[in-house]
Amino acid sequence: MPELPPHPERSGVRSEQEQPPSGAGSEQPPIGAPEPPSQGAQPPVGERAAASAGQPAGSGDGARTQPLRIIVLGGLVVAVALIAYLLLSGGDGDEVVEPGQPQVVSADELREFADGVDHEVYWVGERPNTSLELTETEDGDIYVRYLPEGVEAEDPRGEFLTIGSYPVSDGIASVNNIGAQLGGVRQTLEGGRVMATKAAGPTSVYFADPDSQLQVEVYDKDPKVPVSLVLSGAVIPVS
Repeated sequence: MPELPPHPERSGVRSEQEQPPSGAGSEQPPIGAPEPPSQGAQPPVGERAAASAGQPAGSGDGARTQPLRIIVLGGLVVAVALIAYLLLSGGDGDEVVEPGQPQVVSADELREFADGVDHEVYWVGERPNTSLELTETEDGDIYVRYLPEGVEAEDPRGEFLTIGSYPVSDGIASVNNIGAQLGGVRQTLEGGRVMATKAAGPTSVYFADPDSQLQVEVYDKDPKVPVSLVLSGAVIPVS
């Protein structure tokens, strides 16, 4: 399973030693297309026709109930077909991500996923010769990891550029706490954004915007990369 960068606790103070969840997570049942509900036995249609057995064809109640039988049966067929379609198509068509299960997605699939999340998901856009690995934990933390060409999802190496988006109660307070805990550097950027890094070898940089309930972490094995990406404004919400 991939080794993701350390990230703070959801309470707002996250330990330096803690590692984010691996791709293993709790196993979820396979997402499949549930079988449409069985139509089962149909209630009697045209009971008056049965009571009129023995009448000549085309006369009496039996003849008059035939159009009703056709309409009811036709409606049932349409209803069952519609239910089956909705079940097989997943209803609204949103990208389904199993909690804790890393998966490679396209940029469009990532955008579709981000549209269905109740907070922003950050990335650095599409990058050449890389694929996007998406992981969502059960508590709502989201990781976008950039895998070099030839590297598959769930690669256990923790050396790839990763952007983490963590819902918290107060983003600025959370980042300030991280900076104080790590004994590192806290800096206020343009627009009131606050950034925190370790004192030496900042392989992870954390930032938050004013009035935000989100903390963002940028990780890379090269300490120069996270700082450069944040200061340049390259880390942006998926759109």
